[in-house]
Amino acid sequence: MELVPTAVAALALALVATRIPDKILSTIPLPPGRHPLFQRFDESPRSICQHTGFGLATVLSLAWTAAGIWQFGAAWSQVRMLQFGLLLSVFVLHTLRTRHYLSGLSVSVLLVIGGVTFIAGQQIPPEALVSWSTIATAVVSVAGYTLVRLTAKTGETFSWDAVRRQLGLHLEGKITSSIQTNTHDGRNSWAHAFVVPMCDLSLILLTILAVGFHLPQLLYANAALKGLIVPVATSVLVLWMIAAARGLRSGIATVMASVLFPVWVTAIVAPGVLSYAMLPLIWSIAAASMMLMFRSRAARLPDLVCQIAALWFMGIILGCLAIVSWPLRAASLISLAGILVLDYSSLTPSRRTWLAIVTNINLILAALGLAGFSGFAPAILLGSDSLMSVAAILLPLLGVSALFFDHKSATFEPLMVQAWSGFLRVAGAVTIFVSFLQQETTSLPSILLLVGFGTFAVAEFVEALRRKHEDRVWASFTVIATAVLWMFTHHLIEFGAGISQFVLLGLSVIMLIVCRQIHDRESIQVLARPFRIVGLMLPLVVACMGIVREFSGREVIWPGANSLALLCSAGLYFHHGIVRRERSFIVLAGGILNVSLLLLWRTLHLTDPQFYMVPIGLSILGLVELMKKELPKASHDLLRYIGALTILVSPTFEILGGSWLHLITLMVLSVVVVLVAIGLQLKALMYTGSAFLLADLVGMIVRSTIDHPALLWVCGLGLGAAVIGLAAYCERHREDLLKRIRIITAELATWN
Repeated sequence: MELVPTAVAALALALVATRIPDKILSTIPLPPGRHPLFQRFDESPRSICQHTGFGLATVLSLAWTAAGIWQFGAAWSQVRMLQFGLLLSVFVLHTLRTRHYLSGLSVSVLLVIGGVTFIAGQQIPPEALVSWSTIATAVVSVAGYTLVRLTAKTGETFSWDAVRRQLGLHLEGKITSSIQTNTHDGRNSWAHAFVVPMCDLSLILLTILAVGFHLPQLLYANAALKGLIVPVATSVLVLWMIAAARGLRSGIATVMASVLFPVWVTAIVAPGVLSYAMLPLIWSIAAASMMLMFRSRAARLPDLVCQIAALWFMGIILGCLAIVSWPLRAASLISLAGILVLDYSSLTPSRRTWLAIVTNINLILAALGLAGFSGFAPAILLGSDSLMSVAAILLPLLGVSALFFDHKSATFEPLMVQAWSGFLRVAGAVTIFVSFLQQETTSLPSILLLVGFGTFAVAEFVEALRRKHEDRVWASFTVIATAVLWMFTHHLIEFGAGISQFVLLGLSVIMLIVCRQIHDRESIQVLARPFRIVGLMLPLVVACMGIVREFSGREVIWPGANSLALLCSAGLYFHHGIVRRERSFIVLAGGILNVSLLLLWRTLHLTDPQFYMVPIGLSILGLVELMKKELPKASHDLLRYIGALTILVSPTFEILGGSWLHLITLMVLSVVVVLVAIGLQLKALMYTGSAFLLADLVGMIVRSTIDHPALLWVCGLGLGAAVIGLAAYCERHREDLLKRIRIITAELATWN
């Protein structure tokens, strides 16, 4: 069976070796017209036998290749060697005769297939086979390129594509029948017909070796920090790819060189020298070197190099974002610089935003590195023993970052900036929460944390003014309140232990003044309502602080400080109620005033009920007069009686104990109530005050008779004489008296 292919190969060689059969065929006359089978487009005769022999050799070489693959690893027989020699001779003769690219490519392909199958049958180790194949292919391609470069005459500028066109191959897809020999040396064309396809095939083979063997071993060497299996062959391959990219201007070589060079550098120097943290740094330097190396080459090649370098840079940046390490920061810095150089002339808002965000993250990680931290960033935040230190570093940086991105939002892509600003605020909230988990702190972390609180508050405040959003103002106040709570929980301040109540009152006054000043200003009007609400809430907070502190028994800086704070709060509410004509604040001021007096009497150790009940009664009377329209009319007199009784009953408990002082105070209070009744024209107060005044006078007489019994007789005689005299006077002036009574009755009828 092997004789038939051998005979066919010999026939093909015979057809190609001589032109005699074609000359004989060309003497046969053809009918008029064009005959494509026997003639070219220019009607010159075709070499039918030559092409037939080449076709037979091509088909037979495919069968020979299939048989070699089927018997891969077996030693060659003599018949197989003979077939190889015959087929190779056919392709060589055809190439010499036609000087066409495809013929030369057939020679190179057959040599490669034959060489691979022959060496495989010699039982050579795979590593040695790959190593020597790589080196041999690189050497052959370099020699071929040098030969073509020295012998080609393609004009002032050497072009590899021009050489291919001379061999009948156009990269646009058009294949001509033969090379143009009229302007070029024939020997050079023969050499080019063999060498140019050989160089192209070498590039393809080296690319296959690079992807199939050298790149995986480079990746393994980097992953395991071990040496290369075949370092010489891999180095030759990488250097050849770089040379081919620069010399041949090959896109494939450019891509492979850009991919292989960084990992090759680390694989060469990694064993026993580098750590994993150093790998990205060397990769970034190598990628930047490749970018600079091809900076001045043809436009297509720098684009490829820059695209791959950009992929390297982005991969390094993204891979280093979550790890705190100085080599990684340096790698990120080089990568950022490389991307900036690549995109400097065409920075879109989205690219600019991406670069700014990545730079921001690297600055934060660099700050953590300066503080002595290293490792995985989330683990540092959640698993570190120095949570306070981590929070103290992060919070100011996050606040400044949020302030920067809010201020520069017009320069960047809106959606990306909005998302990143939101992330910074969420990260700030997490950092604040973490800062509450550790109670022990020192001065420097405390200062840094307070600076961080301040930057976030300012960021929210500025954003509120820029966007005219009231919720941002409330967010700023929330940050400030959280900062105050943090200081309180870490014992930096104590509520009510010093001047904090008066500081809050001062803030309340300032905020109310500012609110009044900015109310009509369009640019900052968004602050008016939050300032007013907070300014009105602070006095109430101060009042609650004073009450809690007073009854908790905590020490004060001076006696009566709590009652003074409440009195100031009441004054603020009263002033606001008068100025704004809001009765509710006046009522609130009255309630706080009563509590303030209660605390004052408690501080002065005054236990007499009058000190507590008289202000309450006066407050009830004032409430009725102030809230006439709001209260039901039927309840007016009831509340007046309650208020008057609260005032007038207060001394009665001591009067029953025989106190003259309280008899006198009751008389004074009764007179005051009567005078108030006259001034306000209130019958309820007139009746109550008069009744208690009369009862007080009777009580004085009764109390006097206890110590002086004779006084009772004197008073009885005097009362009898007064009654008789009054009766006589009334009888004598009956009409005038009745007239006056009617006038008084009519006047009282007009009272409330």
